[in-house]
Amino acid sequence: MEEREKNNYEITFWLKEENPSVIKDLLLKNNCEILEEKELKKMQLSYPIKKEKFAFFGVIKFSSYSEAIKNMEGALNLNQSVLRYAIGNVNKKIESPENSEIRSQSPMRERSAYAGSSFKKKEEEILTNEGLEKKIEEILN
Repeated sequence: MEEREKNNYEITFWLKEENPSVIKDLLLKNNCEILEEKELKKMQLSYPIKKEKFAFFGVIKFSSYSEAIKNMEGALNLNQSVLRYAIGNVNKKIESPENSEIRSQSPMRERSAYAGSSFKKKEEEILTNEGLEKKIEEILN
């Protein structure tokens, strides 16, 4: 039997009360391992969420199997003390453009090089007053 590998995730959330045990209990119930937890911060919201003007913001990093995320999302949606949440996968590493051969061959690089060359052509086409007068004479004649 093939052994599955756990992925690392991060959940950010806004709570009504200063009690992160709601999130922690849900993580533990779904066999998640808590890796790192940041202290809750009380913050004023930019706009009211469920008629609340203040909320407690928190972040917890954990490892879990991907199947557990769907179960947690359903439970988080039903929980009245959770105003908002977002769960993201933190396994994926962002490569720097200097170290990645794949990025150097990407179409975006080609487009930017093309855009730079067309910009240079426009600079070369700038006419002086004398050149402009000649163009006008050619058009009129």
